[in-house]
Amino acid sequence: MAVTLDDGFLDALDNAAPILVDLGIPATFFVSTDRLHEEHETWQDILAQILFSESPLPSLLTIPCNGRTLNLPTATKTEREKAFEKLNEFCWNGSFEVRTNIIARICSWSGLALRARKTHRVMTADEIRQLSEKSGLSIGCHGIHHLCLPTQPLPIQQREAVESKYVLESLLKKPITSFSYPFGEYDNRTSAVVREAGFSFSFTTHEGLIYPCDDMWRLSRNEVGPWSPDRFAEKMDAIFSVDKTKSHEL
Repeated sequence: MAVTLDDGFLDALDNAAPILVDLGIPATFFVSTDRLHEEHETWQDILAQILFSESPLPSLLTIPCNGRTLNLPTATKTEREKAFEKLNEFCWNGSFEVRTNIIARICSWSGLALRARKTHRVMTADEIRQLSEKSGLSIGCHGIHHLCLPTQPLPIQQREAVESKYVLESLLKKPITSFSYPFGEYDNRTSAVVREAGFSFSFTTHEGLIYPCDDMWRLSRNEVGPWSPDRFAEKMDAIFSVDKTKSHEL
């Protein structure tokens, strides 16, 4: 059994790594390579920080997006939640340029002075290097900009896979062989791009165990939630029980 953690948040180094090393549990941390020398938060956390802030905000957000103009009321908590859902949808499916433009406009609209919070920011290059040097821990790729790859043109998908691999290998001075699809999203074209980029295997978010006959570029994982120890044990029992049938068939 091994542990994987996506997105490269700082708590991977500060909190998860010491526990994993102490228990001798191998783990791979999948990180994106955008702005490795700048302390920053993900676009989702920036969006949440603004719209769920206790600070006063304008009562209406008007923002051009993909040839449309969004007029989103933001006067109440409920309106802000709906605005977050709508903007999250556009950013999740959009290009890096579309997403960056939306976040920049919202930051300007809010008038808030935002700083990268230690509790929310992702790791810098030096911190990723520190993590990679710990016993039993390794680094994998998660693209450059954490884009939903199947919605992107082929050249963008190729760049996300190839460049992120190159950057991490240059940083860590070792081969990077694994990839995790951002948001767990992929299609036949995406898995082919990752394979052709030189990765030995890649992970989805499909639940299940891994068997020798599995597609190496569509490997399963099982998500762990904020559960009690008893709930965790129940979940693990359920996963292995379900997969016993498959294991007998091999």
